[in-house]
Amino acid sequence: MKSRIVDNKPYGKYADTFQKEHATEVINGQLVADWVLAPFYTENFIIPYWNGIKYIESATPAEIQLALVKKGKESIKNAYAIHRKTGFQYAQDFEDYLAEHVLIYKTISEAQALSIGHFLKDTLLIVTRGQWKSAKKEEETLKVTEAYMQPFVDKLINDVETYIKDNYQQ
Repeated sequence: MKSRIVDNKPYGKYADTFQKEHATEVINGQLVADWVLAPFYTENFIIPYWNGIKYIESATPAEIQLALVKKGKESIKNAYAIHRKTGFQYAQDFEDYLAEHVLIYKTISEAQALSIGHFLKDTLLIVTRGQWKSAKKEEETLKVTEAYMQPFVDKLINDVETYIKDNYQQ
């Protein structure tokens, strides 16, 4: 495979035979026979530069630092998006779990399920925002007053702790 070199920068991915097979065609205003091809670019440079022999990094130290900061911000943003999506799904699953205990297992009444949902609403709302560590802090303030609530509160606490352990760097 080859990369086309334009202004000493790699573009595209071309079969080794592409230039020969399409030599008489004009693509992007240039005769394919006149293209400069180099080994396919596989490096991870910020600004790759083909010097005629090999690819080198042409970014300045400031450009490299800026790119690393941007990449770090994108990584954090992506992680929070995953935490939010997972949190939203978890809150829905927890509501389903309560409904199962009302409708299928009949371990709590509908009024008790509503009371549990109301009691845990702040923690579940924080989870839907993807702020699992903040949810853990919120849980620490919970004071269970009804025995029927305890297994559901324990489940939420355990699930949040497990999620944090499995998905956050310690």
